[in-house]
Amino acid sequence: MPAPLIILTGPPGTGKSTAAEGLSGGFDRSAVVGGDFFLEALRSGKVEPWLPASHDQNTRVMEITARSARDYTAAGWTTILEGIVGPWFLPNVLAEVGALDVHYFVLTAPLDVCKRRVRARGRISMSAVVEKMHAEFETHASDERHLVDSDRPRADVVDDIAARVAARSALVSEG
Repeated sequence: MPAPLIILTGPPGTGKSTAAEGLSGGFDRSAVVGGDFFLEALRSGKVEPWLPASHDQNTRVMEITARSARDYTAAGWTTILEGIVGPWFLPNVLAEVGALDVHYFVLTAPLDVCKRRVRARGRISMSAVVEKMHAEFETHASDERHLVDSDRPRADVVDDIAARVAARSALVSEG
């Protein structure tokens, strides 16, 4: 069976990076592709990603991120793409990755939990962004089979996702 691509998304503060690190240890060969890395690679001409004017930029960055994840997966690594891959970007990602098994998970947590987690990272000024992205994910609500409650211990979140990957219950594309 070919290696899967696992997408972990959700608003800031839902634990995407934490879950990705925990999940990656459960595979013989794994890679974590962080969407923030590709956005942070932009040095000049960057538009803050939560502003309406950033849509084209965000689309291009998401496509670049997806191609990187595709290449790791095609090379045999179970790949975890973690970042803001909202349902509005999923068609772009699927178009870039082609024929792979793609599992899609939207991590959820109450807004106050997300804000507290982001503040704990020293990102106090991000409160309005957290609110905006939390609302975006609620507006574009995903099918229940893709939702993961991340307001619980990391091990429980990781075990939940791993079980769903094994059961193939959150597939959005099959290779």
